[in-house]
Amino acid sequence: LLTAKRTAKCVRRALLPARRRRSDGRGSTVTLAQFISTDLDGILDDWVAFARSLPAGRDMDLESLRDHAAAMLRAIAEDMAMAQTAQQQFDKSRGLAAAPLAETSAQQHASGRRESGFDIKDLVAEYRALRATVIRRWTARAGTLSGATLDELIRFNEGIDQAVAESVGRFADEVERAREAELARRVAEADILRRSEERLQTALEAADLGTWEFDPLTDTTT
Repeated sequence: LLTAKRTAKCVRRALLPARRRRSDGRGSTVTLAQFISTDLDGILDDWVAFARSLPAGRDMDLESLRDHAAAMLRAIAEDMAMAQTAQQQFDKSRGLAAAPLAETSAQQHASGRRESGFDIKDLVAEYRALRATVIRRWTARAGTLSGATLDELIRFNEGIDQAVAESVGRFADEVERAREAELARRVAEADILRRSEERLQTALEAADLGTWEFDPLTDTTT
């Protein structure tokens, strides 16, 4: 019995440093979801610095750069704080999660970035930087990671992946609609030009007139 007590005491001592490294300084453990909420400004500052490094982001104002990132992170943190069944996790990993009932902040973000001249590579790079920023800042705060914290990282990555899917889907849809609109505009312009040429030809024929082209190189008129 004495040996068992000593063993348990040693285990508690071994675990104590890791627990302290994951505390908020007041003795309570800080989850990743909580960290995102409390460190939101620092995360966004790091992310804005990266976004400014992209060609399309250099001339954007600070408010535009932070537009929907805060809302996305809050949504991810809220989702992480909710219980999740194994089936729900499986569905998310296969892209089978229930479609949102309203427009998401990730979709709004994609629309804003496309209007600002970002391409889809820039959009994905932003999410890669956002993921790396959160994980880097949190692991620096948490220290040694345990099984529970690894589960939180999985949930966070699921949230980022979902946001990427929503943003890329919206971005691709808008690019396709813009392409179709441009094609329709060109077809309409070509149709207007054709009709104008037909009316001109009809007028010339009615007036018994014609058009000629003079080639100065051959000194001929056709």
